[in-house]
Amino acid sequence: ACGLSPEETGAAFFRAMEKSAVFRLYIRRFGKKVFTKKWQDRRNRIMIETQKREYPANFVAEFIYGETRRTYRVNYLECGICKLYAREHCPELAPYMCRFDYIMAEHMGCTLIRTKTIADGASLCDFHFIEK
Repeated sequence: ACGLSPEETGAAFFRAMEKSAVFRLYIRRFGKKVFTKKWQDRRNRIMIETQKREYPANFVAEFIYGETRRTYRVNYLECGICKLYAREHCPELAPYMCRFDYIMAEHMGCTLIRTKTIADGASLCDFHFIEK
């Protein structure tokens, strides 16, 4: 990627997203909704649709409601980002994109707990979001 190593490319992307005022504003507005019943129900419906695998390059995921609305989980069974990077012959960049999820969660006002990712060779990405 422009003569940069995967580590340098990942770090540059991470810094750019971390400092983006437009991104922060958008995610903060979006983040206020993610712990509502309406948003979680919609997200569940969308993720059920992904399991039909109508679009080969898409994510495939399952939504898991939490015991309260202040928490929920998402398991990504297939990763659209990993598919894109593989198709573009740069799969080594995918793990750096995964770090971006933590910035997004922070701006959404929640904590993200994740123990594995497809980009690092796991069978799925396990997201657990907890409202702050």
